[in-house]
Amino acid sequence: MEITCGPLTFTANFDSGNLNNVELLEPNVEGTSDSLHGNYSNIPDYEVNIWTKPDCFGTKYQNGNRTWFYFGVNGGKSNGIIKMNILNLNKQIKLFEQGMQPVVCCIPDRPKWERIKDRVQIIEQGIKEHSCGITFRQKLPVDTLNSTIFVAFTYPFSYLNMCDWLNNVDSVYAVPSPMSDQLLLLPSDIYYRRECVCLSIEGRRVDLLTITSAHGQLSDHEDYLYNLFPYRTQPRPHKFHKKKVIFLSSRVHPGEVPAQFVMNGLIKFLLEERDPRAVMLRRLFVFKLIPIVNPDGVHNGHYRTDPRGVNLNRVYLKPSPILHPSIYAARKLVLYAHFGHDTPDNYDYEVEPLAPEPESFQEESGEVVSDLAHQPCSGDSENNRLCVGCIGFPSTAKDMMESENLTENDDTLLNKLDEENLPFLAEEELVHSDVPDEGHQCTFESCDEDSIIDYHDVKRICSRLVVSTSPNNEDLPSNEDLPSMSHSTIATPSTSSSASGSSTTLPTFLPRILTPASNRPSRSLMKMSRQESPEMIPKLLPVLKASKRGHEHEHSILKSTEMESGLFLYIDMHGHATKRGIFMYGNHFNDISVQTECMLLPRLMSLNCQHFDFAACNFTERLMNLKDRRDGLSREGSGRVAVLKLTGLIRSYTLECNYNTGRLVNHLITRPESLGISDHQPQSQHHPPKFTPELYESVRFIWLI
Repeated sequence: MEITCGPLTFTANFDSGNLNNVELLEPNVEGTSDSLHGNYSNIPDYEVNIWTKPDCFGTKYQNGNRTWFYFGVNGGKSNGIIKMNILNLNKQIKLFEQGMQPVVCCIPDRPKWERIKDRVQIIEQGIKEHSCGITFRQKLPVDTLNSTIFVAFTYPFSYLNMCDWLNNVDSVYAVPSPMSDQLLLLPSDIYYRRECVCLSIEGRRVDLLTITSAHGQLSDHEDYLYNLFPYRTQPRPHKFHKKKVIFLSSRVHPGEVPAQFVMNGLIKFLLEERDPRAVMLRRLFVFKLIPIVNPDGVHNGHYRTDPRGVNLNRVYLKPSPILHPSIYAARKLVLYAHFGHDTPDNYDYEVEPLAPEPESFQEESGEVVSDLAHQPCSGDSENNRLCVGCIGFPSTAKDMMESENLTENDDTLLNKLDEENLPFLAEEELVHSDVPDEGHQCTFESCDEDSIIDYHDVKRICSRLVVSTSPNNEDLPSNEDLPSMSHSTIATPSTSSSASGSSTTLPTFLPRILTPASNRPSRSLMKMSRQESPEMIPKLLPVLKASKRGHEHEHSILKSTEMESGLFLYIDMHGHATKRGIFMYGNHFNDISVQTECMLLPRLMSLNCQHFDFAACNFTERLMNLKDRRDGLSREGSGRVAVLKLTGLIRSYTLECNYNTGRLVNHLITRPESLGISDHQPQSQHHPPKFTPELYESVRFIWLI
């Protein structure tokens, strides 16, 4: 998309770009004074109003998330001043009041991203309710025709940036050994493997990294999991003896880029050849990392949702392999690490058409934006992308029936599908210029204003769902004793883990990840039912009631569960707008010793990380049961809470990183270099700095284990 306004040309037709409309204003000398600095020396040469696109713009899934912007501008007067008014952002007033500044770079003159020099002013007058605007000025380059200024909400890192970055990592650490059990080790003894665990709704790779060492390596390989790993040209990574798994993920919300830099820093650290902490961690654990959980949202310039307008961090309990493929993959991988074998999908998940019909959309500026047409792609592996239209998924209910060889006698199914094939959002919820916006849109993970408590769920203490290790299944509960919530139950795990090998090649075709028709237990409904086999049916275990049995039982059984589990730690990484600093959310436990163990890692981080704020961490039960005001989805479906429910893992966290700055700077004790560790963090800081990609990458909490 390119928009020309007088001598200026705006563009956002690149990965992660987001721009809807631009309006060039008439110069107004009296109204453009430098009110911030009390002088008139920097009267702008140009002033523009800018509108961003909401998530899922132009589709029936369009929603009210409008904070991410990322666009380029060239042309205009050499060394001129342009004043930009971005008018339709979500109401992030607190963030900008704390000094948040967008970032800018100039290609090819100054390619490094930096925060803008001008102070941001908040616009509230004339802005719609529950929205806000910001205004700032930026100097144009000397050669405005051959240079382009790029402006973004915060430091961007696109899907293609991640692909290029991982390709460079592959070139150094990936050692191909196609279809062979022999592992060619690097001299550094780093075991690295990159796999495509699944494809997104729009056909992009969801990468899974495995990092460990060759210590404890077995001849057996990990299993190809049900519905996952579409490219099966190479064996999966090797298994490792008595190595537990640490599972890390980021960018489930595409606009939360700070999480990406934390993930990148962890990957760099784990691949350090000589750092004794990295060496020891590789010997002790197998690291499984998903750098971008929501690649479609990242590519499309979304702020919080996937292409269907879904907040993927609410569907971990019952994800669909078709509608939420990356969450389905993460859940399967966590359970595989926990149990040591593939587990059945012991829940029902709906299947519906993947590609929504595009719709015309009229934004606040009054201009009609043309329909978004789906164009088939050529399966360009260079861009790591295949579109949905090219991979053989059924796009309508009738196509689904034909693909499943259903007979004409299934009239009831067609009627059922017609009733269920409704838009994800009601028609009146589409945002038009003459329709008021939705409610409060500060939709970050911890914003209490966006959530309400479901009091019926508060009493559901997930820490009381525990695993019985009795081989005779003694004291199994009756139906009345089982919790009323819908969740996957826990079976006795076996000890086994995972690791890695070499990079994969991209084939020219994409296998379907749908269950083969011959293996499906039922075709009478448009649902993929759970598959049950006697040896894989999970066993329901008793729910301890603290008032009757005491918290000590909860502690001992949870500890017994973790000792047998192959999963050691789970962390999902996010960005944050309302709360300053870098901090964690953990789960709540009634037993004080279990709660202490849950709080131990965050406490260690505050002692070893300058910018980690332990006082900002939250371990309350309330935060586990909040429901989002907009869509009613509960945080019981978030990664952190779902992993606890599915596995009983105590060390399950959400890491939050503010976009702007922190509240404090921790004083650290420098360790002697004789330990083989060089502390590069400055010790003289007294005021919290502005956060940068380099600072985010320094949050290497993993070596504290």
